[in-house]
Amino acid sequence: MDDAQGCHTSYHKYKDTTHSAVIAANRAAKSELRRSVKNFEKKLAQNTEKDRKSFIAYIRGKTKSKVLTSLLSDSTGKIIDSSVDMVQEFNSYFASVFTRHS
Repeated sequence: MDDAQGCHTSYHKYKDTTHSAVIAANRAAKSELRRSVKNFEKKLAQNTEKDRKSFIAYIRGKTKSKVLTSLLSDSTGKIIDSSVDMVQEFNSYFASVFTRHS
């Protein structure tokens, strides 16, 4: 934490990211951050037998997946590629699902 504070202090003092003091402070903070993450992960791995929930939560947080929408087709079978048309198609679909038919 002190290294991060040193980065802020040196940057505010020199207002230049290319100054040697700022570069040194950034390098020190980056290496300290890597070291602390490595230590945290090592402790987490050692405690997997006792605390599996924390380990699984950490792994889930590290794995990120993007869910992309595939191409949509309207009721006539025409492929929709415009985002405005996709929104209108979703609106019409959800409106038909959530309205009561008497």
